[in-house]
Amino acid sequence: MYISPITANYANTNLYRQNKTTSTPNFKGALNDAQMERVLKLLASKNNEVFEKFSGQKLKDVMDNLMNKYKSLGVSSIGIQIVGNDDLSKLLGKNIGKYNTNGKMGLCVAVGDKYGPIENMNKIYEAKTFLVNEKDLMSLN
Repeated sequence: MYISPITANYANTNLYRQNKTTSTPNFKGALNDAQMERVLKLLASKNNEVFEKFSGQKLKDVMDNLMNKYKSLGVSSIGIQIVGNDDLSKLLGKNIGKYNTNGKMGLCVAVGDKYGPIENMNKIYEAKTFLVNEKDLMSLN
């Protein structure tokens, strides 16, 4: 499982369309087992929607909607967690049978209480997951 954080200025650069430059985010490698379990439990408890169709525009729309929903609470931190196929059962729990997860990974978008990658967050307010083929994810580059 790899963490792919969104820049701390996501809300400023994308949601509000201000002309600010952002620095490149720092990407971390794989988490240890204890961190992975903690992150998956946080995400699974707040994961309320799963999308089987993926596009960059849909991802952006979901992120924008989450930011709009929580900005009145002063929340402006959003992150993305890539969940490998082996860990999808921990993320989706008993609902895994509803979805075709063959050869797919999870791309989980979450709103939380701290800036940075999801493993730094203590509280997740809401999470949504895309089931994505790796080639579809790589097409975003």
